[in-house]
Amino acid sequence: MAHGLQAQSSFTWQKTIDVASGANLAVVQSGLNNPANLRWSRGISAADIPFNWVSNFIYRSPDLRGHNQIMQEAFGSWELSPIATWQSGTSFSIGSGSSQAAYGEPGYGGGCLQFCGGDRADRVPGVPLKVRQGGRAHWTKQYFNPAAFVTRHDGTFGNSGRDIMFNPPGFNTDASLMKNWAIRDRYHLQLRFELFNAFNHPIMGGPDTGPTDSTYTEVNNGKGSATNASRVGQAALKFTF
Repeated sequence: MAHGLQAQSSFTWQKTIDVASGANLAVVQSGLNNPANLRWSRGISAADIPFNWVSNFIYRSPDLRGHNQIMQEAFGSWELSPIATWQSGTSFSIGSGSSQAAYGEPGYGGGCLQFCGGDRADRVPGVPLKVRQGGRAHWTKQYFNPAAFVTRHDGTFGNSGRDIMFNPPGFNTDASLMKNWAIRDRYHLQLRFELFNAFNHPIMGGPDTGPTDSTYTEVNNGKGSATNASRVGQAALKFTF
């Protein structure tokens, strides 16, 4: 803290690869879906966040001692504290589009019994993915190129990779503005205003992951939907003694 200002910023750039992102390998959603070939499940981890940037600062205005009482009370000892987070989206695979899996019977976990159910679509050779092309008005209607995938052949697990695409990145800012009063030496009064998602910035959810689809969920009529809450504000008064 110097001259009433303190700032911090951290940036992480990483890549995580595994064959199962869950601790319980007996669960279909863990990622270990082909018991005959562990390499088939090798890919980007469900916990992978390629970049994550978090920054914050605290600024406290001078208490204006030496000025008249009105100046001190109106403009002295204000505190501003925002925190901003910018990070990439989580990864996802393209589903098989078929209920006839390599193992088990239809009707369980996308057509499979235990250890099977994460089967994926077949990739069309030479066709680009075109992930999140153009502006938001475009990619909320077509997030990736559906021509790059076809429904996998029955009795197979599909040949497209695991978690080969990423959901949209997210940006969020929370902030607080506080006014502090010192009452003698023992008592302090603080009035604080807090904003969550201060700029009312939407964080978009992921697209449908069917092999011949690329839109957002049907309940949203093919358009993107925000997964975070709208801006929320609250006020509080705290007395310290």
